[in-house]
Amino acid sequence: MTQTDDVDLSNTPAKTDFLKRAEFFVALLLSLLVFFLLVVRAQHAGALWRDECTSMRLAELTTVEPLRDRLPYTLLFPAIVRIHTALFGASDMSMRIFGAAVGVLFIGIAWINTRVMRTGPPLVLLALIGLNSTFLVWGTNVRGYGLGTVIVIFAAGLAASLLILRSTWKIAALLLAGLCAPHLLVHDAPLIAAIICATIIISLLRKDRQLAFILCAVVVVIVAACLPFFGASAYRDSHIILKFRTSFLGAWQSLKMAFGQPVRVTSTLWAGIFFAALIGAIWRLRETRSENSSTERDLFWFALLVSVATVIGFFVFLRLLDYWPHRWYYLPLLGAFAVAIDLIFDIASRLRPVRWARLVLISAVAPALAFFAWPALLERQTNIDLIATNLENTATADDLIVINPWDHGVSFNRYYHGAAPFVTVPMMDEHRIHRYDMVKAKMMSANALDDLLEKIAATLATGHRVWLVGGAQLLRPNEIPHLLPPAPQSEFGWSNDAYRNSWSQQLGAFFQAHAGHLDVTPAPGEYTNEVEKDDVWLFEGWRE
Repeated sequence: MTQTDDVDLSNTPAKTDFLKRAEFFVALLLSLLVFFLLVVRAQHAGALWRDECTSMRLAELTTVEPLRDRLPYTLLFPAIVRIHTALFGASDMSMRIFGAAVGVLFIGIAWINTRVMRTGPPLVLLALIGLNSTFLVWGTNVRGYGLGTVIVIFAAGLAASLLILRSTWKIAALLLAGLCAPHLLVHDAPLIAAIICATIIISLLRKDRQLAFILCAVVVVIVAACLPFFGASAYRDSHIILKFRTSFLGAWQSLKMAFGQPVRVTSTLWAGIFFAALIGAIWRLRETRSENSSTERDLFWFALLVSVATVIGFFVFLRLLDYWPHRWYYLPLLGAFAVAIDLIFDIASRLRPVRWARLVLISAVAPALAFFAWPALLERQTNIDLIATNLENTATADDLIVINPWDHGVSFNRYYHGAAPFVTVPMMDEHRIHRYDMVKAKMMSANALDDLLEKIAATLATGHRVWLVGGAQLLRPNEIPHLLPPAPQSEFGWSNDAYRNSWSQQLGAFFQAHAGHLDVTPAPGEYTNEVEKDDVWLFEGWRE
């Protein structure tokens, strides 16, 4: 196979040996700092929250058929979790170690990319992603977002390296990464497409039609491998209840949250580093117009194309997906963007002042980023396990436990082993995974809570207690609950949130009308992530 100019972007004059050693030393310290934070997170994350519990359950399935019409998960991540649990067990600590291992893999891939791209130490990538509180918390969850981010970072590095030195193993590795990424995390699909398409465009501009043809073939193979999954996803009509029309403003607000805390500081830092790298790279390329720097120019345009194409492609994907864009959705996008910034900065750092500026900047911001991320690392992912343990010791077999909303029953089902029965709002027969098909059926019912209210009434009327995990919406005097007709006949269509709020109001109104006494226990676990931090209400007595 032919190859392009073999240019090592990390080559510098002998007089910069001290600077090279300083960069390597700071990158090594960054790696150790990220590793330390991963260990801290693993020690404090605690129990698994509801989405992680679903991942664990999917990993236990022996066939793929139960996945149909339940969750838009791909099969590769549950398979990886299953291998881990077979080797190391399925305890909470085992899974927290699994999450930390994903973070360690990120560190390894960051250094591997410097080898394949022939750049200097991954200073920017380690700082922007490794010290990002979103990655440290949500990327280490038992979900596909961490591994999905790592594989996108690796694919971006491989694609860039093909513009430096083409080889069969790199093309094979890029094909493998492209095949695995969408089946690991569906959010990776537009990013992999943008990265490979950017490489094809640069190949065509440099008149390397052979590489462009090969990469087009890679795209065809990846798309063909994805078609069965996307075809199967068409059967999951229950996910219509998750649809949320995402505006650009809403997506942008979530993206800023993904930059880490505090949002104003981290979003400014990302933008500042990107534009500083861009200005430096343009300056470098203008200074070397008369030199043989074609590879540098190609890599610059590749990085710029990746920066633009991944952002556009991902926002188009979010509009097609139409789910509420949680901050962890953006982790793979941030990974690809950080690789592009690192590459642009490395081109700019061929100028000695820029290298010093990068080194000083990263050395200064890294401790601040770690400091900002620290509070989030100490938070538990859920307090449901604490509630479950307490109810095992206090609730009797004749009591009733009610979980509101219904999806918190997934994590409660993992940790509760007491005598009292538990139900969710609304009542369903399955609590091991998120059953959106069952919720959809309840939304289409005119009397979705009748069976639950009858069960609560029977428990209270016979002198027993009802424990309400997650509380309910209590109404003001003369206020009535907002009753919705069967979906999609209401003004909210298939909005799961609208029906959840309506059910919570109905439940609160029922207790206000009929319960004799209310006791509220504050949420256990002082430092708990708000995504699953519940308190417990105790109802006793009955009033007609």
